[in-house]
Amino acid sequence: MYINLEFPHLNNLNQKGRLVSIESAVLKLYPIKGTYNGKYPLPKSLTLYTADQNNSTQSVITDLSGNSVQTGNLVEDNVYYEDTHYSFDITSFIQNNLGTAGQSREKLQLFLSDNCLLYTSPSPRDRQKSR
Repeated sequence: MYINLEFPHLNNLNQKGRLVSIESAVLKLYPIKGTYNGKYPLPKSLTLYTADQNNSTQSVITDLSGNSVQTGNLVEDNVYYEDTHYSFDITSFIQNNLGTAGQSREKLQLFLSDNCLLYTSPSPRDRQKSR
């Protein structure tokens, strides 16, 4: 199972000046508070791939050296549960896609591991409606 992540307004950055340079880009994904716990833990890793406009997977997102696959560094906030997130360095992906359009534009695909149990609890608003 995967989720597509697109950046449709990326080229708007080119309107900020004559020379635009991306120095760093980090994607942080925050799971919804209350949708995970000891019984339904978060997966320890997620994997990002690049894909073309036809959703054909192209390549895996690696670290800056290009040697190690990034698996979404999971940072857990076990005190306040406010800042739990996965973090990916997508600098090279953004740099490569700045200025592209149409068939040249890539997207990201976030893959969830097949062996991970996915759980979503009802939102607080949905819980109140069912009472």
